Amino acid sequence: MLKHGWTVICERVLTDQRTNNISLINSIEQITTSVLPAPDLPIALCSYWYREDPKDTSELMLLLRIRLREPDGNEVTLNDPPKEVKIEKPRQRVMANFGLRIKHPGIYTFLIECKKGDDWDTVAELPFDFIYKPEEASK
Repeated sequence: MLKHGWTVICERVLTDQRTNNISLINSIEQITTSVLPAPDLPIALCSYWYREDPKDTSELMLLLRIRLREPDGNEVTLNDPPKEVKIEKPRQRVMANFGLRIKHPGIYTFLIECKKGDDWDTVAELPFDFIYKPEEASK
């Protein structure tokens, strides 16, 4: 069985080819803009998944869906169709990159969901503030 360890919102992810270590560049808790709608914002989501039993060598498929809950409660699926990932190691990272266009200030929440049977299970909720400051344009 797979378990979700963590997910981080950032601007981009760099992977060291020699060590396979990653650097999460500009992790995001808040975005401030002087323009609405905001131009496409580069977003990377990096998730860490692990097998409950590290000795389990069976091939596992992970079906992931990423949704964005807007301040008004509306939820938008960002990856349609959902991302299918073959899990081949005891621990594995999964990354998704996309541009995000935001039209209104408020608290937005990424929902990381995986398919279990016929249902989608939310494994992480990642809120961030989107702040509109028109005065920033004159600085």
